[in-house]
Amino acid sequence: MTEEQIFDLIDSLQLDSQITIQDIPDLDLYMDQLITLFEKHLAPTKRRPEDKLLTKTMINNYTKNKLLIPAQKKKYTVDHVLLMLLIYQLKQVTSMEDIKTLFGFLRDGESVDHEKLQFVYQKFLDSQAGQLGALKDDARRVVKNAKEKTAESNMESTDSMLMCLLLFQQSLNYKRLAEKLLDEMAPDAE
Repeated sequence: MTEEQIFDLIDSLQLDSQITIQDIPDLDLYMDQLITLFEKHLAPTKRRPEDKLLTKTMINNYTKNKLLIPAQKKKYTVDHVLLMLLIYQLKQVTSMEDIKTLFGFLRDGESVDHEKLQFVYQKFLDSQAGQLGALKDDARRVVKNAKEKTAESNMESTDSMLMCLLLFQQSLNYKRLAEKLLDEMAPDAE
């Protein structure tokens, strides 16, 4: 696989698909409307067309596990939507317990600090373009490394297999670093 092919794969992932704060209606949403909002804006992020981005069961589990504050009269506020967007990103790489710990920094008693949540979410979105550039730089290094290591091999697709292994290892390294940072931030860390 060439560097250009890897960049085409990255582009096909549509990693810049996001829901901005401005995309969220300025009124509370019922559960079905919330699910529709996710499908409308984040469908390109699905690995497979049949994958579900958000379901009623997921929302109920997030509330039961105290990742979300309960809906107000069966309606979800902007804060609920922002938290669910973050959960959607995080649940793919970390545990619900880690998400709960991370969200603890956004809590203000039994509610969410609206201003802090919006600030963090906006900065998260603002940083995504830079993260995408870093991904392409990392992918370029992985392609080069895999090509060099497998150049003398007569085995078909060993460079692609090695690229997959290296990319999985890199993602694990980032995950472990984030976990260590979270552990250091936790109130009971010494």
